[in-house]
Amino acid sequence: MRRRCRTTRGRDGMQQFVCEQNIVHFERLLNETSDPTVQSTVRALLASAKRQLALLNSAASGADTTPLEQRRRQHIDAATIRRQFQPEFDGSPHPYMLLDPGPGLSIVDINDAYAAATFISRADVVGRSLFEIFPDNPDDPLADGVSNLYSSLRIVGETGRAHHGDPALRHPGSRRHLRGASLAADQLAAP
Repeated sequence: MRRRCRTTRGRDGMQQFVCEQNIVHFERLLNETSDPTVQSTVRALLASAKRQLALLNSAASGADTTPLEQRRRQHIDAATIRRQFQPEFDGSPHPYMLLDPGPGLSIVDINDAYAAATFISRADVVGRSLFEIFPDNPDDPLADGVSNLYSSLRIVGETGRAHHGDPALRHPGSRRHLRGASLAADQLAAP
């Protein structure tokens, strides 16, 4: 029962396969056992496997489900778009984070309201991976925020619509959090 998602450089496909197989195995074990101790252990292993799979998928493809060739054909002038939305983005009293939906789910920008609400600065987060800044709660072995948020982002990327199904990722003892429930489709639009 000691299966884990192993990480080997250059073998992302194999890592993903192992995680997917582990998830199936742990779900089956969870359904087959009635021992509370075994259930607790399997739940922790399942959460860990789902977290690892979400991180692998995030690094490999982000939340952008547009075929690569189609993305290459989209020549969007990022500077023009930024000039158009930056004043409203910066001046909004509502907290906003702008993500690049591509591999790694990099944080493109946050507004002042977001920085104030989460006690983080632009300089600390811009250009870094979303899950590097907001990892799962390390004190909770059953934490599933990363995998839930990644699933929500994929739904937004696939449907182009807001997804309101997931609770916030929270870090104990701080106000740093990321709400997966209020992601809008235009927040995942390519910059």
